[in-house]
Amino acid sequence: MFSPDNGFNFMLSNPYKFIFLRWLLIIVDIIKKIHLFKYPLIVKNSIPEEFMKKIIIALIAFMFIIPCSCKKDGTISKETALAKKYAKYRVQVSKDKELKTWLATLEKAEDVSLLEEEKYTNPSGKTIDISKVQLADDSIGYIDPKHLADSPVVFTADTKTFVRPTSGSTIYAVIPKGELGFIIGEKGLWVQVYVGKINEKFVAQHWVEGGYSNDPALVLEAKQYAAAVNALNDKDETKAGQARTTLEELAEGSSVIAELAKNKLGIRSEKQLSETPAGEIDNSEEDEGEGQ
Repeated sequence: MFSPDNGFNFMLSNPYKFIFLRWLLIIVDIIKKIHLFKYPLIVKNSIPEEFMKKIIIALIAFMFIIPCSCKKDGTISKETALAKKYAKYRVQVSKDKELKTWLATLEKAEDVSLLEEEKYTNPSGKTIDISKVQLADDSIGYIDPKHLADSPVVFTADTKTFVRPTSGSTIYAVIPKGELGFIIGEKGLWVQVYVGKINEKFVAQHWVEGGYSNDPALVLEAKQYAAAVNALNDKDETKAGQARTTLEELAEGSSVIAELAKNKLGIRSEKQLSETPAGEIDNSEEDEGEGQ
């Protein structure tokens, strides 16, 4: 946000200060000539109060006009973000509007600030939708808005998806508990979600009514869990070991992701133990001890 303070600092530290000073001297000289023309009998080296007021007004005006008219370099103000958006999967952000030059790769559920949305006609004559975004490191680039979502969510229960936002429409698929997804639209109590491939179906723009959480901590756990599961059987033993360590750390919690991590490691949760009939509890170690 521009203010007189940062405008003054701008003039002192920016190369435009020389232009400012030159124009200020010109303005002062013009005002002086006008003053002498109107009051020829006044001694030239005297500076009446009225003349001083004119100089001060000119100075204040230039303090505001020069910084605002010059191109800002990002040190004065940042572009205002329209909204926060999230990558639906790993995707490239480009330096140019033609989306050809790589700038960065966003990770799944990584957030960016949306600065502008526009239609761009490329050299081949094709008009495309593009979003101007700012990354966490303040770099600015362009991306197709279809790769972005409004909010990441974690499904806290097996959740049915519908073709339309009503329970009377066709059930398309069931999203498993713990799956990471993204909200891409809303209508009443229903939200439209993108999840990706679920079994043999692709959930891209289907509707759910509840059964999810947008808690940032849970979203982070879901990301860590998915990455760990993918790396668990990696041929690189170091990566596989790190994946198992991550699952063990997640299993120490009490969330839905912690429950999934315990299942993956073969650890029975307290809930599972409490639901297991007494006769089904494994006492093999106790029996072996009694036989010795």
